[in-house]
Amino acid sequence: MNNHFNEVPYDLLVNLANAVERTIGATNDRSIVQLATTLTNRREFRRRLYKIDELFIRDDPLQLANVPEAVGNRKIVKLQDDLFFGALVGNQRVGTILLTNNDFARALSLDHSLLQRAPLNFLIGWDIDSHHWISNSIRFATYVDCYFPAQFTNLDLYQRLFGDTTVQVPLGSVQWSMEQLLSFSDCLSKPRQSNLPFGIHGFYQQFYQRNAIVSQWNTVSPYCLLSNNLTSYSSLSPSERLGFWTGTTTHLVVPVNGDLPFRFFDGLITLSCLLMPFNLKHQVNMLNLDEGEKNLIVYFRPSTLTSDEMNRLIEMCRHQWEQVIAGGADEITKDIEARVKNHHVSNRIERLIREVDEIMHEDPQ
Repeated sequence: MNNHFNEVPYDLLVNLANAVERTIGATNDRSIVQLATTLTNRREFRRRLYKIDELFIRDDPLQLANVPEAVGNRKIVKLQDDLFFGALVGNQRVGTILLTNNDFARALSLDHSLLQRAPLNFLIGWDIDSHHWISNSIRFATYVDCYFPAQFTNLDLYQRLFGDTTVQVPLGSVQWSMEQLLSFSDCLSKPRQSNLPFGIHGFYQQFYQRNAIVSQWNTVSPYCLLSNNLTSYSSLSPSERLGFWTGTTTHLVVPVNGDLPFRFFDGLITLSCLLMPFNLKHQVNMLNLDEGEKNLIVYFRPSTLTSDEMNRLIEMCRHQWEQVIAGGADEITKDIEARVKNHHVSNRIERLIREVDEIMHEDPQ
């Protein structure tokens, strides 16, 4: 049995608990209420800036580039970096902008005075890293007009700080357009070359638990590893990237801090079986997946993994995948269409728009 996660001195746990207790005890409830109230009042003042006909986003291949030209009845306008950051940093008026926390961090690095002036555009913030980058999340939420964390982790904190309009909108698959995915349906249902789990994760020193789990799986699958360079993958064509997902039945998904990352939704949408830590099961259940989708998720407990247990889980994934594709071509095609509709990033953009519409069309309190 691997005891890596059990070798923690008790006195260290006590000291950490005391530190957390002191931090929570020092929280000023009056300041929290004032912050939420001030943000609500500011949004009411800026309501006139909200334009409902167009939504401007950054044309970033790693985030939202595969959103279609229209979502619902909204036209989606993709801006190149010079125009996108010109609208933020240069404060050029364009309309309603959807930006992520990464867009915000980059804009802030270009102009540190960004937070000291009111934006000319109505800003919708989608925080894809709300699970671990708390300091940036707090600054991001106080900068945008409507704030939506993507993760369940820390959601209660953000709702307490920023008010009850802080709604969680999960991530979605961003690597392919909806049209590309539907055209790949034949590839998704073909026999796969391997059953060994695939899971290349970026190496970050501070994510020690994720690093340890990926290294653990590397003892049974050479395709589970940590890398300092993921740019080669992002430069591949859509069909080449799909090859990584359809090359094996099983993919390893290891969170940073209780999050459901992009690769979870990429796995759902490509009919892959997903190996995930058990502590994510509650979050997965919140997504209201259908039984077919749930059947392609296999959970494990990192603290009890052995080589025999990992091999047993790999075999379970192979069996589950074969069961799902046994329904025949017509059933697989319908399944893929449903998954694309429910888990593509376009679905999330549509939900973000719907949530903002509801907030902005409410009568001021």
